[in-house]
Amino acid sequence: MGWGYFLDARLHLPATAWAELSEKKTSDFATPVGWWGLKDKELERRFVDMFGDVSKGWTFGKLVKHFAGKESIGVVTPDEDGAVAVRIVRLLSKDMDTDVARGVAAMFEAAKAYPADGHVSLANDGTYVGEDGVTVTLAKGKLTRKAIKDGWAYTEHLAMELFGEDIFEDLEEEMPKKAAKASKKVAKASKPAAKASKKVAKASKPAAKASKKVAKASKKVAKASRPAAKVAKASKKVAKASKPAAKAPKKVAKASKKVAKKR
Repeated sequence: MGWGYFLDARLHLPATAWAELSEKKTSDFATPVGWWGLKDKELERRFVDMFGDVSKGWTFGKLVKHFAGKESIGVVTPDEDGAVAVRIVRLLSKDMDTDVARGVAAMFEAAKAYPADGHVSLANDGTYVGEDGVTVTLAKGKLTRKAIKDGWAYTEHLAMELFGEDIFEDLEEEMPKKAAKASKKVAKASKPAAKASKKVAKASKPAAKASKKVAKASKKVAKASRPAAKVAKASKKVAKASKPAAKAPKKVAKASKKVAKKR
């Protein structure tokens, strides 16, 4: 069964540095198995020395030109700042010399000695059942490696760049079958949850409606309680006012006793 990995490289460095680097040979820089950092060592070998490395003995300048073609990219683009951008893109299939990628790896190994930065990636085009790939990044003279988590998302724009938008009409019949099938399962599995959510929402409506009625009734009760509160307040005033009246009869009785005694 065939499969493919996209080789995607971007290298940015001063034009003077590229002039020197482009004359160096790929074979002068070692890239042993493990250089890419793929978990599958047999897969790794395919991009290092599976068929003997077709780029052996080439200069890096010749290597870039090798990738210049109808369905691949190999360009060196100068900018206004006196630097150049080296770009390489090709879909490496199982049935071809996949270890041409070793020459590109060697270019990044050699570029560590220059003020250069960039990355080179091997990204699963969706046809390989194994890992999604890896990106090797060059910065400040050091190489770091990170696994690609979503090969299809990574390679979608590369496929369009190499083959045009029409490529997806063909790929939809091949690559995304499993993804499409999985999406249908997810959609199907989501229906009960969505249905249950609707039931919960529907069941919640009477409770919400009842809560509104309770809140409305509480307001009426609170409103109705206001006059009672006023009455209670008035009663306290009446009771306070009644105290002197209650005290007056006692004074009258006391005064009467005094009058009676004088007689």
